Amino acid sequence: MIYLWDVFICHASEDKDAVARPLAEALQKRGLRVWYDEFTLKLGDSLRRTIDRGLSESTYGIVILSRTFFTKDWPQKELDGLDVRERDGKKVILPIWHDITKDDVEKYSPMLAGRLAAQTKDGMRHTVDMIMAVVRDEIPPAPENYKITDKVVTIQAEKDSFIVGHSISFTGFSVNCGDHVILMIFGPGKYSKGLEVAHPNVSEKDTWNFQWQPGNTIIPGYYTVTVFDPDKNITDEVLVRAQKGSITILVQGEGSYYISEKIKILGTNTAGKKVFLTLKGPDAQQQERRIDRLDIATEDEKPDTFLELDVRQDNTWSYVWDTKKEAKFLKDGYYQIYAIDSPVSTDSLTNFSPHTFGIVSILMRPPFISATVSQPSFAQGDIITITGTAEGVQYHEILIWIFGEKNTIVGLC
Repeated sequence: MIYLWDVFICHASEDKDAVARPLAEALQKRGLRVWYDEFTLKLGDSLRRTIDRGLSESTYGIVILSRTFFTKDWPQKELDGLDVRERDGKKVILPIWHDITKDDVEKYSPMLAGRLAAQTKDGMRHTVDMIMAVVRDEIPPAPENYKITDKVVTIQAEKDSFIVGHSISFTGFSVNCGDHVILMIFGPGKYSKGLEVAHPNVSEKDTWNFQWQPGNTIIPGYYTVTVFDPDKNITDEVLVRAQKGSITILVQGEGSYYISEKIKILGTNTAGKKVFLTLKGPDAQQQERRIDRLDIATEDEKPDTFLELDVRQDNTWSYVWDTKKEAKFLKDGYYQIYAIDSPVSTDSLTNFSPHTFGIVSILMRPPFISATVSQPSFAQGDIITITGTAEGVQYHEILIWIFGEKNTIVGLC
């Protein structure tokens, strides 16, 4: 979708003079397309219709949080509209705190309190720089009112949520705190007591960055990422959410195939860059097999016992299974094809496991040939017609054999 506006400014009218108007003007000067009521609303416009359009056609929503904001009904409705747009995991809301503390915000919304916010006490230039860092990917300088002797560490996440199996980047400042920072993560599972994950170096511009790649085994949920100076005296934190990705799998056709057919298998994967295929047959006691090599039983954490496929940039994948090559291992019955984010046994896959997977069921049937004759008896010289069907047969010709009374055999094509 192409958005008409870069940012929408959501605010209480009491904050216009102190924050909203100066911010809107400063962002315009930096080249952003700003939806701000004084810039956009014209005489006779429908307030609700025009604001709804601004909310839906803006890439980001800047929300100026203040004590007045929390008492107003209309700004909170605008915030609700922005919140709906974040349901798919994309960051939309950019909060700004004006004359309030974290405790004030937590009383209204713990989730908002967990986000890194710009604060007007740091100065308008720094607030604008932080917004530009998101909208235009510009690295902001340190806050204008920090003294050279101050010690400061900050952290911000590139997005509020990420999909399990993918990475997420963090950036921030470290002013007068040494040549590196310490990152710890608190959350479910092995992160319950906090786990030190990295010591990013600080650049000459007092910035640091780190890309967290927790892998596929991380538990979905909320994680607090905390940055410390080397002595762990100064800290800042940001809250992010790990969401489970999804894998879909389907087969082309109606789901019933003859052994020797080619079957196109396809799907999507938002949980990683690889997908692993395995096959389970009608015999429940038999171990699953590598789908393109049914002589190989799949084994936990052994990728070469699975069919490994690359996921395209648009999150799709596909494979054409030539069952003719594996015909001697196939029999009549139902089979399940698994698409998994990792080479793991299907026995460990449940809705509560950390792994993402999809299943599709197909019916395999052996090919067969039928034949009938036009008449049950005939005299010498009569012409008889032989007809029939050949289903699931991959050849263009068939052989017809006629056996006589004296074991005479005639082969016809």
